[in-house]
Amino acid sequence: MRTALALALITAATPALAQTTRPAPTSSRAAASKPAAAPAPTEEEQEEEQPPPPPPRWTLEASVGATAGYNDNISLTPLVRPGEQQAAWTTEVSGKVKPALRLAPHLKAKLGYSFNQTIYYGHSELDTQTHELAPALKWSSERLDASVSYGFQLHALVPKNTLYSLEHVAKGSTEILIKGPFYVGLDYTFHYYDVRDAEYAYLAGQIHTVEVYPELYFEEKLTAYLGYKLEVARLGVQADRFQGGVQGQVNVDVLSAQSYNGHYAYLHLEWLPHPRLTLTLDAELGRRSYFESSVRGQGPGPGPGGGKQNAFARVDTVFSASFAPSFRFWRGFSVNGYFGYEKSSSSVRATALQSSYDNFVGTLGLSWEHP
Repeated sequence: MRTALALALITAATPALAQTTRPAPTSSRAAASKPAAAPAPTEEEQEEEQPPPPPPRWTLEASVGATAGYNDNISLTPLVRPGEQQAAWTTEVSGKVKPALRLAPHLKAKLGYSFNQTIYYGHSELDTQTHELAPALKWSSERLDASVSYGFQLHALVPKNTLYSLEHVAKGSTEILIKGPFYVGLDYTFHYYDVRDAEYAYLAGQIHTVEVYPELYFEEKLTAYLGYKLEVARLGVQADRFQGGVQGQVNVDVLSAQSYNGHYAYLHLEWLPHPRLTLTLDAELGRRSYFESSVRGQGPGPGPGGGKQNAFARVDTVFSASFAPSFRFWRGFSVNGYFGYEKSSSSVRATALQSSYDNFVGTLGLSWEHP
């Protein structure tokens, strides 16, 4: 079985402090000893006493961008790894629009749509296009940020004009101010995959993720948190299928069902050394313990045609790190860079079977954001 399974990283969200309004000063002067009336306030004093205007009910966030870069080991999904290394120069075009409606002073409803197309030079058969629709509700106050969201992603292979995968992501996130710059965050994510990779595998599975992260937030300067993430997953894989023999018959080499528990520690740093410059650093180290049962055989249809069933345990050690500088230079335009490295090593207990996956990605691009 040429396919190695791995898991996408889920990053935690950075908190946004809610705006606070300064109440207009209210002072009264008691009539007493002086018979003369108080002088009328000047225009400057009247302007100072005016409360700030309420925030707009409707807001709109939008962005477009283009990047060029290099990927030394292409993998279209983190759950299905290629059987051989494929490297390519890449071009990526993306766009996003997110209208928001203020339902209450601290509550917003959002609906986001994003588009992405990636071109792999020399491997045009892997060119992909992604569409995502993600409604969300967000509560923001001085001591609490909370949100719930649901995202639906569709990935298609452009040259074949065929569906590659469907993904559903439901997430709940909470960040609570404890004292001063210290926050505590708690996230839960449900991720459902339906991958239809004709060359490697058909895969469907669900992943439950819980994250806990203490966080330090210094307004407009530094955000830092060290988190712990727990994953519980159940995956089903049909690998190495191909057409052959009688017309319409599908020969199945391996069918497997996997479950695993994953434990990870991660670090996130976001620093603004200058109002126009943002530097972001992420690192994660984790371990996944698998139990897999496999059925080998041949036969028509999606089910196994025979063979024996094996059960074995597998352990993956995963590490990833990334650095992303961004410089905003004029009217919402930014120059952005991204440099990321990922490594996963797999070993099967009681055997000498081992495998690994390494990937480096570097990109540089231009983007525009509103507001």
